[in-house]
Amino acid sequence: MLEEYWLQIARGVIFGQYNGPLTGPLVLGVHGLSKRNGWHTWGSLLEPLGQAGFLALSLDLPGWGQSSAWGSDSLSPGDAVQCLMSIANNLKKDNFVVMGKSWGGAVAIQAAIDFPERVNGLILTAPAFLQYDRLGLVSQPVLLVWSQDDPVIPVKYAKTIKDSIPDAELVIYEKGGHSAAPANSTDFAPRAIEFLHSLFGLSDKAISGQN
Repeated sequence: MLEEYWLQIARGVIFGQYNGPLTGPLVLGVHGLSKRNGWHTWGSLLEPLGQAGFLALSLDLPGWGQSSAWGSDSLSPGDAVQCLMSIANNLKKDNFVVMGKSWGGAVAIQAAIDFPERVNGLILTAPAFLQYDRLGLVSQPVLLVWSQDDPVIPVKYAKTIKDSIPDAELVIYEKGGHSAAPANSTDFAPRAIEFLHSLFGLSDKAISGQN
């Protein structure tokens, strides 16, 4: 069962849904740019990650869903990164992982570059980040996920992005469109959990004891 999360910031409120213990390692889900997106982008992964002992929280960034509008300005990736940091600070998490889809992948990458001491790693599905020269600045492990039938960012970009990140693993699914990871959550959730265990230095037994 999902729980609501609300955070008051200077420019309004941020809404999200989460699953898992508040004491668990934090995993933040960030959606894409289209207004059809929102916290539900990562909804299919929240319960599996929460049941594994992680605090899995997916957001409506300002201007989406139930969060406040950002005002007359459009939300930039840098603004979105600051929202992520506000959430991590509110939850008193020194370290966390970001899951990002498409534009949200660009936000995740920016967070990893700007705050390498806070961001442990990334889970990215078809990230809309084509500044390949900057991908080498991502020092954290990355789990990169793509679909063969992605109509927005073709799978041909997957290998180039993987090869541009020093420590990246690539998973490709036959189907899933532009939402490879959540669309294949039954298969992908165990992969994500194994990846997260390695990032936080936890075993199955250790993390299950946090519930």
